[in-house]
Amino acid sequence: MKKFYYLLFVLSFMTGANAKVVTFTNTHFKAKLLLSDPTNNIAKDLSGNPIKIDANSNGEIEFSEALNVKYLDITFNPNNYFSKIYDVSGLENFTNLASFICVDNSISSLNLNALTALQYLNCSLNSMTSLNVTSNNNLTTLLCWSNGLTSLDVSNKPNLTYLNCSQNNLSALNLNNSNNITNLEFGSNHLPVLNLNHLSNLSYLECSSIRLHL
Repeated sequence: MKKFYYLLFVLSFMTGANAKVVTFTNTHFKAKLLLSDPTNNIAKDLSGNPIKIDANSNGEIEFSEALNVKYLDITFNPNNYFSKIYDVSGLENFTNLASFICVDNSISSLNLNALTALQYLNCSLNSMTSLNVTSNNNLTTLLCWSNGLTSLDVSNKPNLTYLNCSQNNLSALNLNNSNNITNLEFGSNHLPVLNLNHLSNLSYLECSSIRLHL
């Protein structure tokens, strides 16, 4: 009997030791994820319930735990974490993520191509100079206002209905084949001219200081 329990212990230890863990470049990002619990709405599971991502409380985020996250909000909040996040490397393992919010941080570059299920993105109020959503064809809402973007490619997004990229340094904005946009805000940029002829469903437009072809 003792031998049986010993073997069971060894197997349990090996199973835990072999669990694959997500690697994070920025300790502040990892720390924010570890703060998640059912009371603060940082993360929600596939059913939309607030959760603690680190379900087994081992101080790590395992791949299986990352896959259980559908909604993630790491907006800067000095009441629960005092440091802004500058890098979200490791997020690419959250492949079931449908909503990602990272407002008011210090992120300079964001590549979300691995997150093909993503529908809602709000990365406003960062120091972002690069945003890559080329493969995020399920996006319905993209809010990236008040950054330092000089170009933005949101072409081939058939589900995109709301885009706010105002208050950047944009000199190029590609909306080709994103024909279902209804709400568009891109004022306070450096766009010389923009053709919106293909946006037949457009119902709201904010474009101060931009010349348009309608």
